Amino acid sequence: MEAFIVYTQCLNMITDESMPLVGADIYMRIGDCLYEGIGSQRDPLGALQFMRRQAQRSFLMNAKRLEPLRRAVLSRQRHITSMRRLSCILSGLFGPEEMPGSLIRFAAAMRIAWNLQRSISAGA
Repeated sequence: MEAFIVYTQCLNMITDESMPLVGADIYMRIGDCLYEGIGSQRDPLGALQFMRRQAQRSFLMNAKRLEPLRRAVLSRQRHITSMRRLSCILSGLFGPEEMPGSLIRFAAAMRIAWNLQRSISAGA
């Protein structure tokens, strides 16, 4: 019986700053209380409204938590795309069997590509 009162008081006391962090949990618990009739009369429609709010808050909360991961994945994808482009450039300079395998040979190939690009730019 006290659970419903405690959760409604939490909902009234929650700040805008903490709402994204704990709002979904409070909405879910109030919805459970309304659906089961714990501390209140059974109200399936009221429970549905709180569950819908919980789903919205939960989505926003997870979106905020996952944003740094999404940015890291996009950055990694851009890096992979750049490496593929570089691989295509290098495969144009070397045959498939001559592709550099070690970091030292890769750096040497990059120097060759850089010098080639500079000489082409200077001649144009």
